[in-house]
Amino acid sequence: MGVALGHVLGAGLAQATVLLGILTLAGWGTGRLAGRLAPESRTATLVAVLAGVWNPFVLERLVVGQWTILLGYALVPHLLLLAHRARSDRSAHPLLAGVVALGGLGGANTLALAGLAVVPVLLLPSPRWRAVTWTVAAALGSAAVWAWPAVTAGVRSSDVGTAAFAPRADTPFGAVVSLLSGGGSWNVASHPAERAAWPLALLATVLALGALAAALVAARRAGLLPLVAPAALGLALTLGAVADPLGLWSDVVVALPGGGVLRDAQKLVAPLVALTAAGTGVVAAAVLRRAAVGPAAAVLVAALPVVTLPGLAWGVQGRVTAVEVPADVRAAATALSRAPAGDVGLLPWSQ
Repeated sequence: MGVALGHVLGAGLAQATVLLGILTLAGWGTGRLAGRLAPESRTATLVAVLAGVWNPFVLERLVVGQWTILLGYALVPHLLLLAHRARSDRSAHPLLAGVVALGGLGGANTLALAGLAVVPVLLLPSPRWRAVTWTVAAALGSAAVWAWPAVTAGVRSSDVGTAAFAPRADTPFGAVVSLLSGGGSWNVASHPAERAAWPLALLATVLALGALAAALVAARRAGLLPLVAPAALGLALTLGAVADPLGLWSDVVVALPGGGVLRDAQKLVAPLVALTAAGTGVVAAAVLRRAAVGPAAAVLVAALPVVTLPGLAWGVQGRVTAVEVPADVRAAATALSRAPAGDVGLLPWSQ
């Protein structure tokens, strides 16, 4: 999609358009989620929009250039709400399947996050098998063109990949706390400097924990408790990758066909990040209702995501830019395109 758009708009403008669309989708989704958790407050929606796009998860994935994971993250809050609707409304099943299939356009990472957001909601507290069938069929259909060859070719992930792509602490408080506040990417080069400063890291952690608590209480009050299940499952799986008890996580990633999709486990906290963003909006709405200091406190809560992560401003301070393909790679691609039909060798032989 991005490549096709690049032929029309040019690489830089295409990248900006795609990323703007993804971030808009993410903010819209967390705003919608907050609107369901705190339906009486427009403040909750507005603050959740900001928190949904201004967090360590978004920053660290932007720096690495993993827009397909960001696309999955952007779809998560929409899929949470749609899956909850599909539990009681069969007419929503085709729409749910269509959005899941849209996730398939982003590849394995996007589809993995879509499945994580939908399936637990449909199974808990009681299964909705018809909706699950629609979801699985859509996922398999959209993924078949690349998933079937990958699974049947007998390719397995390297046993060193699990450790290389395990979550890494980006705060002074360890990997677990980093994950709870939305960070912890495996790529330490993507970690923002302010996450290493303990006052800002502590403030971000307190905000995240408070927002999660507020979201949980609001979800129970609004009858939306199943929406918490994907966040809990994603966090549990990610913590399993950190601890890797008895090597079980490594065995799953290496031995299971297609298990390499789970190798970068930190992406599985995407539902938790979306729920935290919505919960930040709920917190802002709650403090706004308090007399006298309410408005000032609500503004402070709204500003905290930016205060604790100022480096995200202006495309991560200019780090997010279009990358030009080297001239020799372009020349090689042109030569291959003009050559007669035949076999082509690919290097390296394995990744």
